[in-house]
Amino acid sequence: MHYVIGDVHGCFDEMTALLDKIENKDPDARIIFIGDFLDRGPKVWETLQWMQEHITPEGKYQCLMGNHEYLIIEWFKEFKRWWREEYRVEKNIDTCPATQYDFALTMAARGELDLDHLLPVIGFLKTLPGWLTVTVPTGKMTGLLTYQIGHAWYTADPNLDLDSRTFFCVWDRENEYKGYKGDDCIIVHGHTPTLSDYRSESAPAGMIGYRKNSINVDSGCVYSRQFPEFPCMLSAICLETLEEIYPCSLEERFAQLHPGLTDEQIRAIAAQYQELNLQTENVYRAAMLKRLAGEEI
Repeated sequence: MHYVIGDVHGCFDEMTALLDKIENKDPDARIIFIGDFLDRGPKVWETLQWMQEHITPEGKYQCLMGNHEYLIIEWFKEFKRWWREEYRVEKNIDTCPATQYDFALTMAARGELDLDHLLPVIGFLKTLPGWLTVTVPTGKMTGLLTYQIGHAWYTADPNLDLDSRTFFCVWDRENEYKGYKGDDCIIVHGHTPTLSDYRSESAPAGMIGYRKNSINVDSGCVYSRQFPEFPCMLSAICLETLEEIYPCSLEERFAQLHPGLTDEQIRAIAAQYQELNLQTENVYRAAMLKRLAGEEI
């Protein structure tokens, strides 16, 4: 089956725990990362190395381009100019153009902020597609359901060329707040953590959220220390079943985020979160489950 994993942002330990959980249950799982595996998190280097070793365009592990990967590709254009012109003369690494986030600092800390080390990284990032299409059978084999997967959103606008369409899928934020009004597909995206003002009754903070015909798998894992009142778990969703998969249970996650609390206090926090966020059936998810079952909505 197919599983889409939300924004990793260098949360390497959570990523490997989530992969283990999925693959122990489904050894033949096809994994699609939504993009934004770089920047912000504690183990960006380890995440980058894993991605370069495992991600292939048609393989078991695939990955979309996120806006953070997009920014690094754009930054590299300026880096090349600086390296070949200014650095060639001055040999002063401190004048290197900065990335918007911490990618350049990550490379510099390893002594690899140079053209030879960056070229294979940028070459890899350029292989990441702007969107992917996955089609799965509906219940009773009555038909097919199409998922369009993009880091931020998806568009099939025929008036957009490839670069413009990729830019839209990587960056658009306006449409995800509305959901997808068409009935030809379901859109799966990340980009905007469910911790943000995206949050509502349809998007519990720190877990997978839903709008009309759309699923947000960015649960804000990298922000967990800033918002310990929410689980902020790295998340995955199975496209064939809409099963949500997380690296651990709510109680285990809150125990990680509140190491000084007793087991009883952790159980109380988890129970309160569940009562406030997970007691009511999500109407958008319920409608998508009916589509998967091949039922009329």
